Amino acid sequence: MDLENKYASKGVATGGLVTGIIGTALGLGVTNGGLGGLLGGCGCGRRGNCGCGGHGDGFNYRRAEAEQGIIAAQQAQIAKLESELFTNAQIRPIEQELATIRTHLARTDQEFRDFKRETREEFGDVYRKLNAITVTRIPQDVICPPIPAATLQQAS
Repeated sequence: MDLENKYASKGVATGGLVTGIIGTALGLGVTNGGLGGLLGGCGCGRRGNCGCGGHGDGFNYRRAEAEQGIIAAQQAQIAKLESELFTNAQIRPIEQELATIRTHLARTDQEFRDFKRETREEFGDVYRKLNAITVTRIPQDVICPPIPAATLQQAS
């Protein structure tokens, strides 16, 4: 099962968040006169009214930039949370299957232990019966051979 292609990883979401914040900050700085008006704007940047008429219209550019930065950060946070929700939705069935496998494994392990105990008991019975059958018995005549009657009469 290839899960890596089905949802975004945490690293991708974090990378998107950082890229979005940096891009927004740089974009706002460049287009509103930052960097000397390199890409447009009046070129006075954040210094206020420089006489070019770009900032003398009563619009608070600093506040607008701050609000746009906050909105961009919030949108990035929302995207990250949505990615985590999607990831969790993909992982939940896998976690359930894993829990089922663990339960089955525990049951199988207990059955194996029971089987092992029963097998030992059965083999113990077999070994006891086998030992009773194959008891080593030494015949009396091997230990003490019979003495002939003639030899006994001579000794008395």
